[in-house]
Amino acid sequence: MSFCFGLVRRWCCAGSKDLEETENQDAEENEDDEQGGKHLNVTKLFILSQHQYATSVLFRDFVRYVVFIVFFAVVVIMQRNASYSSEMRSAVYNKFMYAIWRASDTEELLGWADAGNWGDFWDWHTGPFTDSYYIDNYDSLQPAGRLDRQLVQTHIVFVGGVRMVQRRVNNGSCTLINAYSLFDPSCYAQTTWNGIFGSIFHDDFVGTSNTTVYKFEKLSTSLLAWEEGYYQYFPGTGGRDDAAAKMQFLISDRWLDERATSYARTDIIAFNPNLGMFAQVLFSLEITAAGQAKPNIEIRTLRLSEYGTDSDNARLVVEVVFLAIFFSMIFSRIHGAHVLRTAGKKSMRDIFFNGWEIYDWCQMSLVLGLLCVRFYVVFNPEFRSLKFTPWDVTRSDGSRLDLTLSTVINDGYFTMCGIFMGISGIKFYRYLRVNAQLSVLTQTVVELQRALLNFVVLIVLANLLWAAAGLVLFGDQSESFVDLGAAWEFCSLSFLGLLGRSDLFDPLGTDELYNAPIGAYLFYYPFNFVMVFVALNITVSLIMEAYERVLSHVDTIVNNSVISVLSKDLLSKQIQNTVWHFWVRCSALFRTASKKELKMALSVELSVEIAGALRRMFQREQHRVKLDEGETGGCFGMFGGGGVEGVSDQNLLKEISARPELGFYKLYLSVGATVVKEQPDCIVRLSWVRRELANVGKAKGIDYKDLLKWWERMDCVCDDPATLTTAKEQETHEKNEAAVASLEGMCRRAAQVRDDMKVLSRKVSALMDVYLPAHPDPQVVRQGIASGGGGG
Repeated sequence: MSFCFGLVRRWCCAGSKDLEETENQDAEENEDDEQGGKHLNVTKLFILSQHQYATSVLFRDFVRYVVFIVFFAVVVIMQRNASYSSEMRSAVYNKFMYAIWRASDTEELLGWADAGNWGDFWDWHTGPFTDSYYIDNYDSLQPAGRLDRQLVQTHIVFVGGVRMVQRRVNNGSCTLINAYSLFDPSCYAQTTWNGIFGSIFHDDFVGTSNTTVYKFEKLSTSLLAWEEGYYQYFPGTGGRDDAAAKMQFLISDRWLDERATSYARTDIIAFNPNLGMFAQVLFSLEITAAGQAKPNIEIRTLRLSEYGTDSDNARLVVEVVFLAIFFSMIFSRIHGAHVLRTAGKKSMRDIFFNGWEIYDWCQMSLVLGLLCVRFYVVFNPEFRSLKFTPWDVTRSDGSRLDLTLSTVINDGYFTMCGIFMGISGIKFYRYLRVNAQLSVLTQTVVELQRALLNFVVLIVLANLLWAAAGLVLFGDQSESFVDLGAAWEFCSLSFLGLLGRSDLFDPLGTDELYNAPIGAYLFYYPFNFVMVFVALNITVSLIMEAYERVLSHVDTIVNNSVISVLSKDLLSKQIQNTVWHFWVRCSALFRTASKKELKMALSVELSVEIAGALRRMFQREQHRVKLDEGETGGCFGMFGGGGVEGVSDQNLLKEISARPELGFYKLYLSVGATVVKEQPDCIVRLSWVRRELANVGKAKGIDYKDLLKWWERMDCVCDDPATLTTAKEQETHEKNEAAVASLEGMCRRAAQVRDDMKVLSRKVSALMDVYLPAHPDPQVVRQGIASGGGGG
């Protein structure tokens, strides 16, 4: 983006003295133009002005998008408050995960991660968990006060007591052959997703004591399907003895069945009053149908109040600014679609079935969804009816807090924010077109997309086949191939070179000679040859080929007069001019910017209007007559390759503002594009342009000298095309004469060589006649010829 020209010596010529001076200056300038024979390439002026206006619009969009992404990242980082969340997670995690007990049969020290059956589940709960959750003494072994009995890690308080839930599987739900039923009549199928899906047992059951009926419950306060099962609740502060007694009863009553229970979970809630932050801690154990135990601990944090500190208030200001930027972008997209619909007369398909348009609206829709989720988190209904007592935090009706839904939504919100920031970088490829040097990368992606897409499909299919082969070969020996998803991940990482031989061979085990199974060799080496040495290198070669093709195209068109001017538009200059443009616009609001500065800030837009005014003049009949008669100095064509026919300049500016790519020069925009010009460029005398602009320029306050500087800077001012044509014809004639002279010299040299060859042939014939009859031996003849006939 280059600032075209300084506009206006004044808004209009007022007074006879000013008018007389202006006319004198016009006469002098016209005389200079006629003497110098300077002409203006109107076609080139229109193309460059339109392209630079499109570039300026795209660059302003780029700056606005960068500001939008930066504010979004700052807001999410401040909302996440990762340091406090991580510290609280670590404190709770260390409290429970390092709590151990001694196994009764092996005397081995075990922790929660070592739980392998339901007996270990109960051993951990009746021992380390109870000791860690119910605090009876201070670290000094003195009895703890009532308020401190739930206080752990100095500042964290457990509230709401303990909740335990289990889920069971129906007996006889697996496909077992009837003949095996005599050996073992019980058969339990596999469940998925924490025991939610599968043949789930929903009926009430009675414990072994035949005194207690355990009912299947679905919590009415939760919208999540997995909040259902058989629940048990244990007291909080001061309830250590009651909790221990209830656990012993559940053990004796076989509340957890060794075969029917597939999933059990214990959840507690911790609260840090210093941070106003809750943490839901989930201890779960799942035993699969194959007998594998999967212990897990999950900690989710959630703030009680999002706006309670000075830093929260500062974040609120940043959030308001972000919302203003976001809704302004939505308004801009809607306004742009309206402009394309009304001014550009484009159909809804042309407007919205565009790759970047679809991307923008998907991005805006995702942000709107995130705002709705954030609204729920801020105004969490679970926190609207809290009841704080000296020893607990409950709902207003005294029931236990349930943060399952709230914590899941809160974690999902930040997960989607992270995904959004990751995919937001895709749009930067579009903005690389603001600069001729950076656009090479964008054109490489555009040029590569079709060929690479076809090849990627083949790579995906081949990788899927190798993953299936690995699943068949090693699925029962290595966790890397335990299912198709894990096998796909392993093959994909190996394809990218992130995994090596040891990652495959080590989990499979070796014999005494450290030899892996034969299947590992049959899989690893063919996979590396086909996928790494062949497919990966083909992918790299496709990228390099597309990049070299783009560079060769740039080298081909670099001599194009338009491209040569555009290539001088450096990114640093664009940034400086955009900052200055923004500063002048802001200064104009406070009336501190001069009219000249403001008009210079609008120079790119006005240059399009000026070139359009000249274009409309040439389209009128009277000017066509003048063009034919040569009165204007000669116009040798009508606007090849630039502009939008049948569109007014104001509408053209609006269309480019809505979709900047409409104003780009075609050769600049795509490698495969060509500009078809049925006629040459339109080149007219500057003196004629000066007279014609006197009618349209005074209202805009256009200064001819500033215009001339701008045109010269854009390389739109040239010599008389007739003179250029004569000089070019003379140059061509001289080249033709030089070529003819060169050909004549070559013919003379060829004739001389031909004569020399005839003379040599006669001499050889004479020597053969002399030596051949007297000396029939060919060797003697050759020696005589070599000596020049001196020996007989």
